[in-house]
Amino acid sequence: MNKQTFKQHWRWIIFLLCIVPFAFLAWNAAHHGITWADALGQNLRLAVISDGLTPIVKAVTTLGSAKGLIAEAVILLITLTAMRRWKLGVSAAVNLLLAWLLNERLKAIFHRPRPADPWLVQETGLSFPSGHSMVSMAFYGFLIYLVWRCVTDKKRKYTLTAVLGVLIPLIGLSRIYLGVHYVTDVIGGFLIALCYLTVYTAVIDRVVFKRTE
Repeated sequence: MNKQTFKQHWRWIIFLLCIVPFAFLAWNAAHHGITWADALGQNLRLAVISDGLTPIVKAVTTLGSAKGLIAEAVILLITLTAMRRWKLGVSAAVNLLLAWLLNERLKAIFHRPRPADPWLVQETGLSFPSGHSMVSMAFYGFLIYLVWRCVTDKKRKYTLTAVLGVLIPLIGLSRIYLGVHYVTDVIGGFLIALCYLTVYTAVIDRVVFKRTE
């Protein structure tokens, strides 16, 4: 594949590269299977749990919680509206809502119970795909997209991308550490969020940025 072909079709290439492994993980989740990665993840979390680390992990996981993301979306909407970029704020808020609705629907379809190990936080609902992981990838991933669309200063662009890019996997890891998700729940959440983002950003390109290429 040459560079020009990738540039023209990169969204759909990413979609295919993510949807295939997601389908495998979804099939496994639907049949309540536990993979070697799930077992390894559960063993590793038991090895690293500590009284000093747990409060830090709990703080990280709140950045992917419903309350945390809604608060961030509201602040972002107000800030961008004040900057006369309200369409970007609305697009980020709509993105958060759609990602959450999609996650709820997928959980209902695959109906995977959460791990049986003792949890370090109280949770309700089903396990696959991880809501924190999926919605965080969708929300912070969309912010990375906006950074690359709107920020011209390279230092700021790379710094913001690095911070957001590190935060996403940390939130996913926090869910495994806290015992409320399997490794494949987190990976599945990331994969389907990337699939979703390829479609959503394509729409925003056309509707908000008026780009058709």
